[in-house]
Amino acid sequence: MQSLKNLIKTSLLVCLAVVTTFAAIISTSCNRDKCRSTLCANGGVCTNGACTCSIGYQGANCTVVSRLVFIGNWQAQGKSSASESAQYPVSIVAGNSAINNIMIENFQNYFTSPISAYVVNDSLYIPSQQVQGKSIFGSGQIKVAKYPAATTIVINTTATDLTTNITTTETDVLTE
Repeated sequence: MQSLKNLIKTSLLVCLAVVTTFAAIISTSCNRDKCRSTLCANGGVCTNGACTCSIGYQGANCTVVSRLVFIGNWQAQGKSSASESAQYPVSIVAGNSAINNIMIENFQNYFTSPISAYVVNDSLYIPSQQVQGKSIFGSGQIKVAKYPAATTIVINTTATDLTTNITTTETDVLTE
């Protein structure tokens, strides 16, 4: 009788050890796929449950076209290293070439030809280009305030007059 009790006791301990070992192996070897339930649109790639968006898109699932927050009619306040502060209207429209391309019309209240730029998330970049006798380049950033509700774009540029070789810098603050 004693040996039967020992046999049952040993069998239960072995079963308990096997079940515990199996549970430990299963719980430590299962790596859940964090991207299984994450859908990234427009060519975005999921890594560790978060989307890395293709250029031109942003948002949790890459569904927002980045340039859309820049497009519209703005009121600009410009201050140049060579002139007084001035206010003027500016329009930003979609460019033709790529999903992140934009065109800035009436920029600095000087350029009658549109200035080409591109958007990456909340930043705007003006690549070096020659327009109306000037070489211009710069960058900017959009800021959205919740209270009071306001959207502002601050753009810093450098322009060189190709005839006189005089370089000026300007900061333009665009508001809705």
